[in-house]
Amino acid sequence: KVYAFGHPNLTAGPTNVPMSAGYVISLLPNVQNSFKLAVPLDVVGAFQQDRSTGIAGTVGASSRMIPVNLTLNSSLNAANKYKFEVAADRFLTPPLMNFIVFNAITSNERALGEMTVYISGQIRLKNHDAVNIGNVFSSDMNGPAMASIAAVSPLQYLLMAGYDGVVIDDINLEITSTDRKTNAQLERISVNKAEVAPGDTVMLTASLRTTSGDTVIEQYPVQIPAGLPAGPVQLVVGDGTTVTNLDIRRGPSGVPAGMKQVINELNKLRKNDRLYIKVVSFEPGVVIGGEEFPSLPPSMAAVINSDR
Repeated sequence: KVYAFGHPNLTAGPTNVPMSAGYVISLLPNVQNSFKLAVPLDVVGAFQQDRSTGIAGTVGASSRMIPVNLTLNSSLNAANKYKFEVAADRFLTPPLMNFIVFNAITSNERALGEMTVYISGQIRLKNHDAVNIGNVFSSDMNGPAMASIAAVSPLQYLLMAGYDGVVIDDINLEITSTDRKTNAQLERISVNKAEVAPGDTVMLTASLRTTSGDTVIEQYPVQIPAGLPAGPVQLVVGDGTTVTNLDIRRGPSGVPAGMKQVINELNKLRKNDRLYIKVVSFEPGVVIGGEEFPSLPPSMAAVINSDR
């Protein structure tokens, strides 16, 4: 048994992370907080406790690790492949993954300036469907930070959803970076008719302005759902972040009823490199087991709303 520090580390409680020997290069005395500069050596065991008075582990024990395969396609047309192992811990895995993705990008690309970063991949789970990762960010700064957050957010939600038995087999990521912005601003929307019947198709015209000042016109046919009741209908158009934020402001759809539903919700996350068009009616609906049921038939609504 090994007991270390005599002071808190992360105070994470029961844990299972690798223990390695270390070599202290130097001590830096500081009136406020002195600290050591050290480098890790070979893994010699595992730490199982992280408490307020120190950490404890066992020499010769092993901790479960998650294999991470990362391919980075840089703006210089170079493909770099990395293989990591990340500690399997509900609280530590997401920030460790954030370090991996951010440092992999900044070791090959600049951290500031015009940049577009595409990220895609999968989180493969034991006894469950895989969680897909996919998004794109284009900006003048913080491209690597936004890309790493996009990679880690589904993982963090998956581990913090509150369901036990989440075992991650491996994580595979592919990141492609270009040293220029490729975004456009949605300036104007128009439709070819203001009154529609259920089942009709409306032609929606979108005007977008690129960073070079050029105007791009795109058209999308939108079918009005059959069976929609009479009344006003709203078309909501925007990128993934905009439409998702509107959904959040509209109200929560309920807590996922199990891991299968958590994975389904994660795989429905919207992306930033496309326009989404939602047909919104103002009929009341219900949420059952985390699933939305809009515009229920009157007979079903009466059953659900009864005192029994």
